[in-house]
Amino acid sequence: MKAIIVEKTNFEPTYHNAKLVDIPTPELTEDGQALLDVHAVSFNHREVWIRKGVYPVIEFGSIMGADGVGRIAKVKGDSSKHKVGDRVVVMPSVGWDKDPRGPEGSWYILGGGPAPGLFSEQFLAQQDDLFKAPDHLTDAEAAALPLAGLTAWRAAFTKGLVSKGQNVLITGIDNWDSQLQTLTKGELFDVVIDGAGGDGFKAFTKLLRMGGIIASYGMTVHFQVDYHMDAVLRNIEVRGCTM
Repeated sequence: MKAIIVEKTNFEPTYHNAKLVDIPTPELTEDGQALLDVHAVSFNHREVWIRKGVYPVIEFGSIMGADGVGRIAKVKGDSSKHKVGDRVVVMPSVGWDKDPRGPEGSWYILGGGPAPGLFSEQFLAQQDDLFKAPDHLTDAEAAALPLAGLTAWRAAFTKGLVSKGQNVLITGIDNWDSQLQTLTKGELFDVVIDGAGGDGFKAFTKLLRMGGIIASYGMTVHFQVDYHMDAVLRNIEVRGCTM
């Protein structure tokens, strides 16, 4: 089968190859496994970080890609959950079972590391990690759902505790800090959901109410943030959040 792997380079600055290769199709060896024919995959900013060499736990030669949708081509063992022909999406991580606070031990997002990803024609999965793709979504739409969708859900509801009637700031637009006070007529925010990091945290302290929450799911601008004593005095919580 064809697949895209991460290949080490010696470029300066670092930018590893995403290389198209031919590799053997995975074999079903254990009960509870399923082989998917992959129909569509989605590209996350995570793939850029892997190619730049800044993502933790990169394994060269590993198939890239955390998200995808496909149809089950084969199953091994009895299964009451899935059958051949089902259109499914894949849980994009391994090793995190059920603790809402965080992983119970070692865990990995699929692709580019210890757990091979979905940028391939076929994908071997545990049946328990497969979920029926919503009928109203196209393959392209369903392929983009798992990693981004779970990250957004967890940041908003598990970590941010967002509820009806709250003011929620989701960062990512230009000049937001200079416009928000006017847009909200001075009303403070309950939750900030942020994927940028950097200097934004200084503004969050002024924009959040006492006891407000910052749910941080990434730091695309800068890998450090400033958390000062005034944030402590305002009881502002920072909650790290992954998928």
